[in-house]
Order: sequence, then structure tokens, then C-alpha cells
Amino acid sequence: MLIPISHFANPDGIPGEKTRTWYSVKKQPIIAWAGFCRNVPDYGPVYAGMTMEANAAVAPTNDRMPALLDPHDHDRWLHGSIREVIDFQFRAPFAANRMIVEETEDLWRSGKGPVSARPQLAFL
Repeated sequence: MLIPISHFANPDGIPGEKTRTWYSVKKQPIIAWAGFCRNVPDYGPVYAGMTMEANAAVAPTNDRMPALLDPHDHDRWLHGSIREVIDFQFRAPFAANRMIVEETEDLWRSGKGPVSARPQLAFL
């Protein structure tokens, strides 16, 4: 499955005072995150997103990041062989220069979204 996102965030700073740092992709207001869904009898549908090694833009806050997909990857992710799907996790992440890094003073647990997401929220 494809998980549509506009941004993802990581906590940044010292414990107890962590703030949110947001990440998005230049010229892609909506990004696809490689995801899985399994229907578990006791719980119903259970969802997960694949992660991969972080690029240089994300690495200061986390050594992992979502496995993001370019539009030309969507069909291969959804219909590829298991080997092709696994390969997405081990390929190079999006280049750091494709990322927008938005540091905030918002506390990690504040629940606040990134300022740059407001245009996307207008579509909801």
C-alpha cells in the first residue's frame, strides 16, 4: 500500500525538552511512504510503514527515515515481486538536497503540525 504523507517529523534536542523537526520533499506536496497492511483476525487491518537508512538531512535526528517512493516507483511497490519490495529498503534514500528541513520550537508532544503543511490541510 502507499501511505500518503506531506511531512514526517523527528524529535530533536535533549530529553525532556525535545522539539519537532519536520521533513518534506521539494516540489512534492504529497509523498508516498512504502507501507504494508495485514488483516489480523483478532485486530483487523494492521498497518506499518517501511523505514530505511536516513539521508544526511534526516541523520542528525534519526538514523532511520520512511522509505519514500517517487511516483515512478508506485507500481513496482504495489505489484512487484517480494525481492523488488525488499530492495526498496536497501536502496539509497532520497538525496538530502531534495529534502526541506523545518526546525521548530514546538515541543515534541505538542501535537502541532508544520507551518508549511497548512496549504495541504486546505484540501481536507
